[in-house]
Amino acid sequence: MRIVTVSSDNSLIELIDKPEVKGQNQLIVYNKSKDLLDVASFIHTNHPSVLIIDDDFLKPDSAHLLKNIKKFNPDLAIIFITSDPSIELGKKVSQVGIFFYGLKPLSKNELEESIRSITKLKTTITQY
Repeated sequence: MRIVTVSSDNSLIELIDKPEVKGQNQLIVYNKSKDLLDVASFIHTNHPSVLIIDDDFLKPDSAHLLKNIKKFNPDLAIIFITSDPSIELGKKVSQVGIFFYGLKPLSKNELEESIRSITKLKTTITQY
């Protein structure tokens, strides 16, 4: 599976890139432009199975981007990570249909378990 991470947070990227977290999955990191069209184009071009969005990189447009991405790829598993504990943000992104919502700082175990769960789910679905 291919994991696309949209973030400029080096500690988060290093955490995701650990073999015990990403497993056998390919990790592609996007941190060039905060322009939503550039980000959406990159995601669409790379066809990820898992999308990890760092809200801190895209604030305040993360929820808007996720809504548009889900329109074109409703089966995409999204992991949303933020340092903003507001309930309003949680409500916005939860309505989009995310798989995991994490508050920074995340533990290796939280990310590892969410990616493992998504991998199992996607493997089960493709077998049927």
